[in-house]
Amino acid sequence: AVLNEKADGYTLGYNWYASFNFRPQFMQTGYTMDDFKMICGMTIQRNTLFIRPNDNRFSDVDSLVAYAKAHPGELNFSCGAATSWQLLITLGFLNAYGIADKVVEVPFTSANESSTQLLAGNIDFALLETATFTSALSAGTIKPICSFEGDRNAAAHKDCPTIGELGHPEVANVAENRLVICAPKDVPQDVCDKLSKACEAMCKDENFIILSEKCQQVIEFKTGDEVTKQLKDGMSTVNDLLKQAGMK
Repeated sequence: AVLNEKADGYTLGYNWYASFNFRPQFMQTGYTMDDFKMICGMTIQRNTLFIRPNDNRFSDVDSLVAYAKAHPGELNFSCGAATSWQLLITLGFLNAYGIADKVVEVPFTSANESSTQLLAGNIDFALLETATFTSALSAGTIKPICSFEGDRNAAAHKDCPTIGELGHPEVANVAENRLVICAPKDVPQDVCDKLSKACEAMCKDENFIILSEKCQQVIEFKTGDEVTKQLKDGMSTVNDLLKQAGMK
């Protein structure tokens, strides 16, 4: 819809990185990232590795990894649908710890189904968007053991390390899935600059930040050029993980 509109700055898209560097690689989307002008990046989607708090086999990343190595093929996990961005993040994590061949993926139709199955005890761990477990986190019925960010932020889980803190910032780079504002590629630069400045001001608004944190979203502004560079720099890693996941 954005591509078919006038390049005048009045019709914009607001979507995740995954729409530009992930889905066009294995789906017939009819576009690539080069068909858009990136205006700016704003919200980072937070993803977290969750277990059940009453699981006595492991309680953190180190003990989960040790258990997986000692019991190959026993643990199963889910990250929603078989073609989800979270699957690539999970593969990056499993590769970093050398257990990709020690655990079994169980794909479901949605993140909500994966979360239900984890809480029911039918899978052992799940990597999903943090917001999926907002109510379970408040109730204490789920335990986060790793958030997939480089550094701590205001919305971070208490006593839950980030993957960067655990020594794998390269996985954090893969995991970053930012909401970006885009436009048809022929939008004039002065229009892009005006839109970008307005969004940058909004990202500094105290109320906007507070509301975003309540929704488990982290606000971090990036310019259109920074967004484009990050997308392009990460393409080789994304494609390697797509092949590993069996998405051609």
